[in-house]
Amino acid sequence: MIEKKLYQVGGCVRDKLLEIRISDIDWVAVGYEENDFKHLDKIGKDFPIFLNENNEEIALARTERKIGKGYNDFSTSIKNVTLEEDLRRRDLTINSIAFDNTTNKYIDPYDGIQDIKDKILRHTSDAFKEDPLRVLRLARFKAKFPDFIVASETKEFVKYMKKELRFLQPDRVYKEIEKVLELDHSEVFFETLLDLNVLDVIFPSIYNQNHNIFLESMNILKILKNESKLLKLTAIYHKINNPKIDIKLPIKLQNKVLFLIKNNSIITNLQNMSEDNIASFFESYKKNKDLFENQLIFAKVSLHIIDEKILLELFDKISQYSPISWIQTQKHRPTGEQIKKHIHSININYVNILYTNE
Repeated sequence: MIEKKLYQVGGCVRDKLLEIRISDIDWVAVGYEENDFKHLDKIGKDFPIFLNENNEEIALARTERKIGKGYNDFSTSIKNVTLEEDLRRRDLTINSIAFDNTTNKYIDPYDGIQDIKDKILRHTSDAFKEDPLRVLRLARFKAKFPDFIVASETKEFVKYMKKELRFLQPDRVYKEIEKVLELDHSEVFFETLLDLNVLDVIFPSIYNQNHNIFLESMNILKILKNESKLLKLTAIYHKINNPKIDIKLPIKLQNKVLFLIKNNSIITNLQNMSEDNIASFFESYKKNKDLFENQLIFAKVSLHIIDEKILLELFDKISQYSPISWIQTQKHRPTGEQIKKHIHSININYVNILYTNE
């Protein structure tokens, strides 16, 4: 009979050893059964996970066995699972350490503490190759800890996982990308996948671009380290011809990325465009100032030639105009198309005064 005991595990233990801020505390319950936590809210779908009174996750210790392809084809067992068995199924040794807060001792059967000291990202066990998502997690941790190196034997493991990467579920890839884009060194994620020789399978559009363009995009991504995921995604895809985004993004976000990419090529040529086309350019933002400001940030970083003060002034004039007074002076109620033409003529006038004649 395995003794019942709770241990802190995963990122909270790793970050404690690294002496960096701990965001969430996770627990593994060894020797317990589901009924032991029936008083807590259950959130796990594929295996039992519960939320304690501090909103911390408690997962029953489990083992996993691959039974098919992809991320979901696993058989799990929670019967008589030891702490060492639970830690063994985890991805990297630095994430396979437990902490017993009753004795203040670390349980480290896979030498994760030494790998933290040596700054090495190493797979915990052969179980690593059973889950292709772990290749993305490996690259994400490299981006999270850019001064760490990937162990040579882990790189060899990735070679044998390349075919399996084709079965990654798009929604799972996006969840990893969301975490990547929150990091200061998002570019390291893509550089690591290139170094591991798997970028072509996961992100073919990024891989197939000219290598110098790839380097340029990664440099822009680096400059944008504190910016939004919208801007970072724009940096990744902005030089790809007829951009095909091979990340399954939420449709609204994808449309914004493609919009910024398209208008980034237009904004460089504004001074050579007619007042009519310039007005249409500003109207295309539909008074969304946040989107326009993102456009200017990206243009400054990627083009270095933007006079944002004039463009912002013009945007404000165009977006703040209301046709109500004009409508009230008309003998007959104008149609929607007439109102649209009137607004466009006013916008052309603003362009003429504030931009082309400035």
